[in-house]
This record gives sequence, C-alpha cells and structure tokens, in this order.
Amino acid sequence: MAEIKNNKSIVDTFDHELGMTEEEVDFRFKEAVRLAKEKSRIMGKPTCEFDRELMQPYILYPDGHREYPPFHDFAEDDERLPKNRRRKM
Repeated sequence: MAEIKNNKSIVDTFDHELGMTEEEVDFRFKEAVRLAKEKSRIMGKPTCEFDRELMQPYILYPDGHREYPPFHDFAEDDERLPKNRRRKM
C-alpha cells in the first residue's frame, strides 16, 4: 500500500506533513462527507448516492424516493465519446 518515494513511504509523508496517518485522513474525509449529506437531508435537499446492487448513481430525496438518471448506452464508435474511447476503424 505504501509506495517508496525518495526513501520515504507515503505513510511517513502523511505522518510528517499532516501530523496524522493515512487511515486518520480517510476517516476524517468519510466523516466530512457523511456530515455534509446529513446536513443536506436536514435542510430538505436531495443527496447523491450509489446503488451497489444496480451499480448506478441515484438522487435520494428527503421524502425517500430515488431518481435514477437516464442510462446512456453509447456505441464504441459514437461521436459523443472522447476520441481516445472510440473504436478505431
């Protein structure tokens, strides 16, 4: 997990620069996201969630209903795709 860069691991860099471990940074980030979503729900605003069963994002409204964005099934040669993802002919 920790890469070596200039004889220092990334974990050492987190400890030295931020004064906390990588695990602590991850925990704080997840808590910040959770609190922001909770605040949005309290204020009556929708939040963006992810349905792991369908592997698709959705918007969760305060009343509990979900709204899935339209699914776009682009063909590999579709011009709307970035050039690096198009099929080569």
